[in-house]
Amino acid sequence: MDAQKRTISEIDDKATRAVRITVLLLGGLISVWQFAGTVFNTWLAFWGGVSLFCSLGFGVATYHESDLILGPTEEYLDELNYQSESLEGGWETDLVDSYSGFVGTNAEDIEFNGNLLLGQQVFLVEGVLLFGLSIVF
Repeated sequence: MDAQKRTISEIDDKATRAVRITVLLLGGLISVWQFAGTVFNTWLAFWGGVSLFCSLGFGVATYHESDLILGPTEEYLDELNYQSESLEGGWETDLVDSYSGFVGTNAEDIEFNGNLLLGQQVFLVEGVLLFGLSIVF
C-alpha cells in the first residue's frame, strides 16, 4: 500500500505541474493574441485553446479523483469488533482478505488516474502544437 500511495502521489504531482504549465501557456497565449491577433490562424488557435482547456480539465480531474484506501475504516473495525464470532476463519483471515481487496481497488484507481494523466498530457501537447501551427499558417 505504501508503494501505491507513492505512485498516486507521483501522478498527482505530475498532474499539478502540468496544470500550472497549461495555465501559464494559456495566459501567455491570450496576452499575445490580444497584442498580435492577426499573427494567428483563428481556427487553429481556437482548437489549440480548446485542447489546452481540455488539458486543464483532465489535470484537475486527475488530482481530485485520487481516493486510495490505506487501511480499514472505522466502520469495518467496529464490525470486526462486534461480529467477529460470525466470521469464517476468524477476524485475522477476514482482515487479510480485506487488504487484498484494498490493494485491488487501489490498483484500479491508479490505472484510472494514469489514463487521466495521459489524456491531460496528450491535450497539452496537442494544444501547443495547434497554437504553433496557427502561427505558421
